[in-house]
Amino acid sequence: MKSFLIVIYFLLYLGLTSQKVYEVKEFFNIIKKVNITEEDSKKLIKSFKAICERYVYLDIIKNPPQPQDNYFNVVNLLDDLGKINTSTRPLYDFYRDVKMVINKCQDLHFDTTIQRDFGSNINLVYCISISPVVFYVKDEDKKVYAAPSNYAKLFDPNIIDIIEANIKNPVRSINGSEPLDYIQNFNKQFRKVKSPNAQFTFNLNLHSSFSLRDFPFIGEDLINIKLEYTTDAIVDISYKIYNSAKDNLFLNEYFNFPNDINTSMNNIIIIMPKFPLINYLEKNNENLKEVKRDYIIENGNLRCKVDTKI
Repeated sequence: MKSFLIVIYFLLYLGLTSQKVYEVKEFFNIIKKVNITEEDSKKLIKSFKAICERYVYLDIIKNPPQPQDNYFNVVNLLDDLGKINTSTRPLYDFYRDVKMVINKCQDLHFDTTIQRDFGSNINLVYCISISPVVFYVKDEDKKVYAAPSNYAKLFDPNIIDIIEANIKNPVRSINGSEPLDYIQNFNKQFRKVKSPNAQFTFNLNLHSSFSLRDFPFIGEDLINIKLEYTTDAIVDISYKIYNSAKDNLFLNEYFNFPNDINTSMNNIIIIMPKFPLINYLEKNNENLKEVKRDYIIENGNLRCKVDTKI
């Protein structure tokens, strides 16, 4: 038992020593150097549209039933994918645009993700945006308060001192907005939950740390966030990017996708319910190998496998 614990502690040590915390500008300067070409962008959009043509709610989301005003987004998925900028540009920006289109469908079982090494041991699967503050709402006055987050020790002590000194004082505004509105609209471009109450609760819990793979904010949204208290105290906060590194002990095996297709885009993936799909491209692409899993390519079309031996 003692030997087993020693091994566990050693593995944890290896995981922790490979981790790094970046300033926002430093992090985005690194990942923005990785571009996707116009040719690859067009191939991927064509792939995405071919897959999404089989999306079961494709027609419904164009004119969804509304139990209340604007409860469901109205989405023309194929048209929106076709409007995405396909010029040569940073891969992160392309991924962000695809992510926003897919997320407009508000379907928790329909998603897109990315697994790509951006250099410097950076992979969005393991990159978390962290904040020095966590917000909470008191039941008695329905006001927003701020407290140091679990990551506070990684930030400027002077900033943390101001947050701690005002922990009992309501926040008057966040970036010039009423705090409840700021929290409600945080993550607006990526959220999937439909109920306004659920959106608020989700964002309140999300604000202090979130995955850039799931919520690919632009760098400007993560810096110079001004908190003004009812005491007139003001503090400017910025996120940091915590990279837990590829050799982290607690990897999620769901994202260890097989490399079936040897192309320059083989790390951009659309996920349908349960099954990851890696770059469905044209059938005659010399680099394409047929996906021999739960989906197959037949006559240039994507379809589910059918087991006739039941």
